[in-house]
Amino acid sequence: MSPLRFAAYGTLRPGFPNARLWDTVPGVSSEPCVIPGVRLQVDSVPFARVDLGSEAVGDLITVPGEAASRVLERLDWLEGHPFLYVRVPWPCVTASGTVVCWLYLDATLEEYGRPVPGGDYANVRKTRTAIGGPQPEREGGAYAHNHQ
Repeated sequence: MSPLRFAAYGTLRPGFPNARLWDTVPGVSSEPCVIPGVRLQVDSVPFARVDLGSEAVGDLITVPGEAASRVLERLDWLEGHPFLYVRVPWPCVTASGTVVCWLYLDATLEEYGRPVPGGDYANVRKTRTAIGGPQPEREGGAYAHNHQ
C-alpha cells in the first residue's frame, strides 16, 4: 500500500493529544505546512472550511504504507467521517513543495464557532484533552520530524 499523507491542523498535530493515533508508528514523519484555501474555526474542537482567500497552518503527516490503512481507520473514526468531517484530497505547501494529501473538512453547512487567530490552532490552545476512543497499541518508536 502507498504511504498515507494527511494534513493535520488541530488536535492531530504533533504535540497535541490526538497525535497518539499516529505518532507511535515506526517511520512516520511530519513536516510543517500551509494549507491554502481553508479557514480554521473552533467551537469545542477545531474544524476547517473552504475559504479560497484564507490559509491554515498545519503539519503534513506521512505514515508508511504498511500502517496506512490502520491509521486511516483511526483518523476516520476520530473525525466522524463522513458525517462530521469529510475527507478530501487537498494541496498543502511544505518547504520542499506542494503535496496533495488527505484533509478533513467540516461536513456541516451551518455557521458556528469562532475564527482561529492566524489560522494556527497552536494560537488557541496547546493543551487539550484527547477525545476518547480506541487507544492504539504502542507500536514502538517516536515519529521523525522532517523540518526542512
